[in-house]
Amino acid sequence: MEPLSDPVLALLRGAYFGTLFGGFFFFLLWEGGAPRIAFVSAAARRRHVLRNLGMLGLVVLIADLVVGGWLLGTVNRIGAASPGLLSRFDLARPVLLAIGIVAIDLFAYWWHRTCHAIPWLWRLHRVHHSDTHLDATTGARAHALETSLEIVVLVGAMLLAGIPLWVELTRTLFLNPLLLAQHANVIVPPWFERAARPLIITPEIHRVHHSPIRAEQDSNFGQIFSIWDRLFGTYRTPPAITTDVGVAGLSAECFQTLTGMCITPFRRV
Repeated sequence: MEPLSDPVLALLRGAYFGTLFGGFFFFLLWEGGAPRIAFVSAAARRRHVLRNLGMLGLVVLIADLVVGGWLLGTVNRIGAASPGLLSRFDLARPVLLAIGIVAIDLFAYWWHRTCHAIPWLWRLHRVHHSDTHLDATTGARAHALETSLEIVVLVGAMLLAGIPLWVELTRTLFLNPLLLAQHANVIVPPWFERAARPLIITPEIHRVHHSPIRAEQDSNFGQIFSIWDRLFGTYRTPPAITTDVGVAGLSAECFQTLTGMCITPFRRV
């Protein structure tokens, strides 16, 4: 299969940044006008947003640019064909894209579940869960070491499977707005929840995953599709109202600062 042309790659990159920044802007405005749970003050909300975006900045610098871009060379490989299993078949790009989206989402389910099951990975992943007030920026709150590991494993799996990296770039055009919606501090219309739950991980489904109760944290691992949780027995139906979020022992202010989040994996709780 021929590599993607430069104009197509430029279009995908532009759409990526457009959906990411547009999604942030949309949900931050919605949260400001009609929050599900209001912050105690505008200053508290601003501090929360800036801290989480600070973690995103570290992820971009360390995981995306250094690990992905420099060590793995994803920038240069993104439009190229992948040498793995699927490269043996002359698949049309739409077919390859559909297979890749489903396969990567299945990978994301099991990676997420593994991050909860293995203690040292949980120490990294709990930085995301330790947010005590979900909003759109919580979707960007991750430890750079966790994201770096995920990039290495995902890129390796995609190369072995023969899924080109542009498939993941295309998938993020839907994934990023969905991740923002899953964490947004808003009330999603009930009709949307009812219609979408059989197919995708809706905000209420994902909010259960952020419960401080560990049994509820260990459910609803899906990233896009809800079928994986139903298939592998980890689906939990959302209650009528879910309010409390976070991780027991990590709600103190010292775990919410930018420095605190960075060193949380290395602290005894």
